[in-house]
Amino acid sequence: MFRESECWLHRTRLGAVAVALLLPLACATGAPVRVPDAPYRPPYVPRADDEVLQSVPAAANPGVREYRKLRADLDADPKSFPTAVALARAYVDFGRRLGDAHYAGYAEAVLAPWIAAASPPVDALIVQATILQFRHEFDGARRLLDQALARDPRNAQAWLTKATLDMAR
Repeated sequence: MFRESECWLHRTRLGAVAVALLLPLACATGAPVRVPDAPYRPPYVPRADDEVLQSVPAAANPGVREYRKLRADLDADPKSFPTAVALARAYVDFGRRLGDAHYAGYAEAVLAPWIAAASPPVDALIVQATILQFRHEFDGARRLLDQALARDPRNAQAWLTKATLDMAR
């Protein structure tokens, strides 16, 4: 029987590919296969038809208008780093106001092309660190802030974010 804890492959990306390729073979041979344990939760069923499951911000909300305009600007010029950073910050700020982590993910997606670069811009590192802090990934956030401050030691936003990170820890 397959046990996740006994398999070295599950710890690597290559391992995930190997398992995906070997799983059909194991099933075809009749070997027992155990999927890693996950807690079972039955699907949520609302108690009444009029129960609100999630509130979506109105299009008239100033935050929504701001990020929609920035999104349109970025769609018109996808290589505009200043627009991308402004949009990412708008998403992060709006997500904080709502307490909704989805917006941190939207911000991360906007910054992804610049973060993937060999030498990401300092502002991208700072906003990405803010996103990681929001998700409580403090070590990763600190690494990014250290990179940003090594390149721009006088960046006030990087120092402020680092101090906030230290307070949160």
